[in-house]
Amino acid sequence: MERNVKVFVVHLGIIFSETFKLDSLSNMKVNDEVTYVLYTDAEAGWVSKVSPNGKTIEVEFGSKTLLNGVNSGEPDALHFSPGGFMGHVSGVQRWKVERAENPITRKFTLRKTGQWKIAKHPTNSPGCVLVSGHSPYYDFNF
Repeated sequence: MERNVKVFVVHLGIIFSETFKLDSLSNMKVNDEVTYVLYTDAEAGWVSKVSPNGKTIEVEFGSKTLLNGVNSGEPDALHFSPGGFMGHVSGVQRWKVERAENPITRKFTLRKTGQWKIAKHPTNSPGCVLVSGHSPYYDFNF
């Protein structure tokens, strides 16, 4: 049975949602690619440690570079238009993610819901969930 988590963000009266698969996170291994979804932003990282019982992991975060920014000249460059709080950026972001020499690390715990949440974060609170694969995202509109 495939299990998913749906993350919702409300920004300027617009509801955004993204669905992530949880099943691929059931057997975490060192070097697995993961993404830490906060509320509107997402950071890509790698599993660096797994506890003996498999219910706590440590994730290291590297550096990311936006490859198709507004002024990048790329054919799929993001588009900026004035308005709203600061302006509106649209398009699909494309990132290069690399390991860092001195990475930032964070601990995550497996919850009864099947979600990996950052340690000490309430289980039923939205955000701060770990999903599989590298899917970094920066909310330029917030």
